[in-house]
Amino acid sequence: MLTGVCFYLGAVQSVVMIPGVEPLSPRDKRLLKRLAVYNGYGRKLFGFTRPDRHGVRYATVWKIDYHMPLRPLGRYCLVEETTWSSSNDRGGIFETNSTSRFQFLGATALNRAEIVRTYLWAWLFCPAVVAIPCFLCVSQLIALGNVPGNNFYVVLLTIALFLWPLVAFFILKLCRGSYQKRYDFF
Repeated sequence: MLTGVCFYLGAVQSVVMIPGVEPLSPRDKRLLKRLAVYNGYGRKLFGFTRPDRHGVRYATVWKIDYHMPLRPLGRYCLVEETTWSSSNDRGGIFETNSTSRFQFLGATALNRAEIVRTYLWAWLFCPAVVAIPCFLCVSQLIALGNVPGNNFYVVLLTIALFLWPLVAFFILKLCRGSYQKRYDFF
């Protein structure tokens, strides 16, 4: 017997059966209603898969602290309904936001590879991208500080030491776009 969740696709009204996806339980519905982040704490979607030919994709809800994923709470099947963008200028800082609205179709089992990939990205790769160049700059500053006449390189490395976390932040933010997506339910 094939179990799964049925849903209708727009004006075509074709029914799609998704095997392995269970209907949302009351616990899942409560969890998804509280899907928000405030000051770096809350619940967030990570690990979006590519949409299939019907637009169905999967994502995992994570409990996060300090914007770092701590533990997965559930994996859900969803369809992106709409996406809109907004741009504004806040005192010389130009900002663009993209927000998506999703329809949650059902719950599915957690994917171990996706969990490991999220932990490696958030707890190993991102801190390494910021920390390793900073440690290299500090070690070179210490080595050059003992040699007289290297003031130009000391100043250059000091500037690089202070600018690298900012540059790394923007690089990671660009990379994150393919791995994470903003969402809105209201």
